[in-house]
Amino acid sequence: MKRVAVLALLLGVIFLLTRGVSGLLNRAEPPKKATGYQEHHLGEIYDVEGRLLAESVPVKGLTILPQAFQPEEEALLLLSKATGKPPSALTVFLSEGKDFLYLPPGLSDEVISRLERLEGVFVRRYFERRYPFSEFRPLMGRSDSGLIGVEAYYRRLLSRPETNLRLAVKLESEEALRADVKRAMRLLRAEAGGGIILDLRSGRVKAIVSEGGLDLLSSDISLAALEEPFEEAYEDSMFENEGDFLRALGFGEPTGIDLPGEDVGVLPLEVSSFEDVLVSPIQLVRALAAIATGKLHSPKLVLEVQSGEEHYQLATTQEEIDDLVPREKGGAWWWGGSRKAGAFLLAGLYPRQKPTLAYLLYVKGVKVWGLPCYYTRFIPKSLRLAKTRTLARAHKKPEASAGKAAVMPDVRGLTLKEALEHLAPLGLKVSFSGFGVTVRQWPAPGASLKKVKECYLVLK
Repeated sequence: MKRVAVLALLLGVIFLLTRGVSGLLNRAEPPKKATGYQEHHLGEIYDVEGRLLAESVPVKGLTILPQAFQPEEEALLLLSKATGKPPSALTVFLSEGKDFLYLPPGLSDEVISRLERLEGVFVRRYFERRYPFSEFRPLMGRSDSGLIGVEAYYRRLLSRPETNLRLAVKLESEEALRADVKRAMRLLRAEAGGGIILDLRSGRVKAIVSEGGLDLLSSDISLAALEEPFEEAYEDSMFENEGDFLRALGFGEPTGIDLPGEDVGVLPLEVSSFEDVLVSPIQLVRALAAIATGKLHSPKLVLEVQSGEEHYQLATTQEEIDDLVPREKGGAWWWGGSRKAGAFLLAGLYPRQKPTLAYLLYVKGVKVWGLPCYYTRFIPKSLRLAKTRTLARAHKKPEASAGKAAVMPDVRGLTLKEALEHLAPLGLKVSFSGFGVTVRQWPAPGASLKKVKECYLVLK
């Protein structure tokens, strides 16, 4: 029996030598790209106002296996013609170990067929993920390591035909919060920062921003840094010990946010000090929302899913905290802000009277020696913008009162004829592209039409 096994092994080795390693490499499956390209189409992602944040565009690309590819003059000239790169640049490209080339659109079938006959060269059909607003790419999102963010969490759903997502976040709120984070980083000379704004009523994330690689789902904040509001809430509650109180606020467990890689934090069985409790920024802002409402929500970014002709909202789970007395007023609390602390944390409930938002701003790697006195009163400007209500999706004709400028109506979901009926009374020149129902519009719903004379619709 052993002789038979040894003989089979020797025959296998001889077969590999005679066939040649390059031939096997040429027949092997090319490596799949981790970034920028994927083999399957993913649905579009929009903000709450229907503006496009991410889409898949069909492209063609070349995967080259250096071990099998023969960089002869004829092959290099063909690659040069197909890609628009000079042969010298292709030689440098291959010598650096790179293996993927993007093919420009409109390449003839004859050239593609010739490329496919080259040894060690594979022509593949991909979908390139594009982000019209590059600053939101990580949230949507991609990084050099592959899929992250909303796309990674909802990948299976987005892979279904004609399936799109609409987020609860708004572009303007995201931009304003990003400006707040950058301002804090500049004032405190910090290396990284991030912020979150959460709607108290729905538990949805209205804005979330990360700069400098700060992970808002990682538990590296001691709860002692922001113990004042939680101490007050505990004293007003009917909980018998702090451990049960903190567990009721969701510490020590994932929040359920629709982003991958969430950390559960550290919550000992017996809590003797808030110093022992480690929480993430998203856990912290969720708990602030809970002490304000008496309800524990699972924060969500996605508001609505469109699958074909059907639209449905993704609900956020809600749990009543029976022994908690909700706070009647908001406030702001802060910690750190010096080189000694190494970080700065600002969180609160906004506005002070009848709060509707919970917010958090966190920066790390602080390099200043002291905290500017005026900075203790810092309230993110993005809160004022996030406080404004998102326009209802009901399609109503705008009514401009005397002396008051009209606003742009929401015509998404309407046919061109129906949209024109709403826009005609405003005297706007209407341009459009596509067929079907309106999926995007400019100006955005609710925008002032004081100096606007024309609008643009995208139908699909």
